[in-house]
Amino acid sequence: MIRFRRSRCTILAGVLVISILAGAGCSRSETTKKERRNSDKNKTEETDIDPEETSDKAEELPDGESEEENTTEDRKEPTDAASDPTEEKSGNSEKEEALALAESLNIKEEDLRGEYALFLKYADHVQKNGNLNGYENYILRLFPVVADHLRPENEDFFFDRIDSLRFEVGETATPSGGEYYSYDNKVIINELGSQKMHASDYSLFFHELMHFIDFSIGGYQTDYIYYTKNGIKYMQEMTEEDWDGCILMDTSSFITEGGADYYDGKYFRKNMEGYYVTSILTGIEWIYGRDVVDELFFSSDSDMLFIRLLQEIGYTDQQILNTYRSFNSYTYSYYDRPDDPVRIEDVLIDMYEYKKGPSWKEDQAFMQILNEINAWTIDGAELAHEELDGMLLSYPQMEEWTKSLAAKTNSGNEPEPLRILKLFIVDGKPNLAVDLNVSIDFNREEPISLILDYDFETGEIRSFEYFVPDYPELKG
Repeated sequence: MIRFRRSRCTILAGVLVISILAGAGCSRSETTKKERRNSDKNKTEETDIDPEETSDKAEELPDGESEEENTTEDRKEPTDAASDPTEEKSGNSEKEEALALAESLNIKEEDLRGEYALFLKYADHVQKNGNLNGYENYILRLFPVVADHLRPENEDFFFDRIDSLRFEVGETATPSGGEYYSYDNKVIINELGSQKMHASDYSLFFHELMHFIDFSIGGYQTDYIYYTKNGIKYMQEMTEEDWDGCILMDTSSFITEGGADYYDGKYFRKNMEGYYVTSILTGIEWIYGRDVVDELFFSSDSDMLFIRLLQEIGYTDQQILNTYRSFNSYTYSYYDRPDDPVRIEDVLIDMYEYKKGPSWKEDQAFMQILNEINAWTIDGAELAHEELDGMLLSYPQMEEWTKSLAAKTNSGNEPEPLRILKLFIVDGKPNLAVDLNVSIDFNREEPISLILDYDFETGEIRSFEYFVPDYPELKG
């Protein structure tokens, strides 16, 4: 999890008052000018408490559903290699060197994404960092995420962050497996579990490293955004009058936290388990396409990007504020919900109707997303779309459905599902996936996820895969 300390802007009797994220108003102080997010999003607070139990990014959104952003094409201008034999020879040598290095590190060629020069540079920076304490191979395995999302203009900033990254074993501030401190650019792994290797550790390490990616790959972070009586504004746009009663707006939980699980699942774990608010991002991807959800997580202006999505569907400033505060509360139960809370299902339906039309009830993949959100929602607000009453499944119903499908794939040797099947989008195609209840004793050959190629119209399984990760080796 990520650990936050977001300083608000209230000065009282000369003392800076730190206010709770969801909450209080603020008045202008000179101190806030020095608290801008430049090289990071400031120190954040996060815990790896089981989210089932407890219940910053781009200028414009791409219009319509689109394929995953091709950053490889953006990175390099096409060249005529045949006209320059020296360049062709150099390129071949670079490729060979990268492939040899990747093989020595047990990294697949497909994970290089054809970015051979970038991989060599990345590996060089990682291997020269003396503060990773045996976790170098995990950071190296992040490369496909880097190749898919790092833009050329952000490379210098990103590699500076690689150089300063620290990975430590110690006592976390909360009873969690690990925490990432963006201000210190440091991952701490709880000393109680650090000396063992287990499937849960694999996911934990990548979850924390996804926080590092989030705070590093998009370049310098944009300024704070506030809800004011004169509208939603960046800090630099605010007048003296705006500072009276303003409220910080921040996606530090449902996008930052849910996103770390979402992309850990996409790239490494192959399921969408963890924080149930990952389903917000699944829903956004299903409605808008992969590019939009990528921008929400990887770019440096996620707060305003999400605001624009809500403005686009006609939400008022007050509705947007209520949505932010409600979603933060659903992620972390210690965030106070607003007096007029907003359900995740209602927001996704409003987005769907705006972007795709009114036929969401006939879209079985979308209904799956609503079911998995509803199944985890505890003490939720009333649904604005009253027609959902009686349509959605409870957690016990989803659990039974999960077990019945898993039974059709299990030969008797595979682990049982740990939680419920959730939508898992691969190349724009909806699948189902669930994490598995692995044994206490670490077994490198044991699967951790079940992935179903599922026909949502007939309810039949076309094919399935029990996913076994290729665990990076810990050093030392």
